Amino acid sequence: MSVIDILLNANVIFAIFVFVLICIMTEIIGQRLLVSFEQAPVSEFIFEKFLIPLARAAGLMIFILLCYPVLFGLNEGPPLSQLLSTGSLRTSTLMNVMFITPLLFSLIPVVGSIPALILPVQGIAGSSLVFSWTQGTLKVEKIHYIPDGVTLLLIILFAILTHAAARWISLYLSETINYNFNIDDGQKIAYRIVVVAAQMPVILIYTQGLGAQL
Repeated sequence: MSVIDILLNANVIFAIFVFVLICIMTEIIGQRLLVSFEQAPVSEFIFEKFLIPLARAAGLMIFILLCYPVLFGLNEGPPLSQLLSTGSLRTSTLMNVMFITPLLFSLIPVVGSIPALILPVQGIAGSSLVFSWTQGTLKVEKIHYIPDGVTLLLIILFAILTHAAARWISLYLSETINYNFNIDDGQKIAYRIVVVAAQMPVILIYTQGLGAQL
């Protein structure tokens, strides 16, 4: 199954819709709550640095689980319930990986400061974990989780281009969002919403390559 086939799959389309909806709710509601916490610095810090990123991570985790197994270009795979129940605390482990990955990635010199790569790296980390569970169930050996040079270059290129496109689109959507939701940070919110949809193909390029090894 090609990346285009994966993108056009009904389950993936539904998962993207749910993911974008969660992102919209997270960004708009989060922004409103941050404004209400301006007089409480500690609460504002906790909400901005922990609770909102946690909600974003949960949204991406839901996307990955809803897309399984099509996410890897597979028509069939071990039942998701089996993958999540075979090991202990797998759901919480996946959530922790989704939450911690952006924090750890930001510590990497040079590369960690490129915002275009944060969402793809987060999605790739979560997808790799789910795929490792699939691999273990199917007892398949010799899976390469690091893509070849061409695929890696393609992922980075697409990540940068889609990030730039999201910034450009968000600039034109900002005024509409500010007006309709009575806020003043529409460009930032629009960017976060647009970039999650625009960078889905970047993640799928990687996950399709994983599934092709089975």
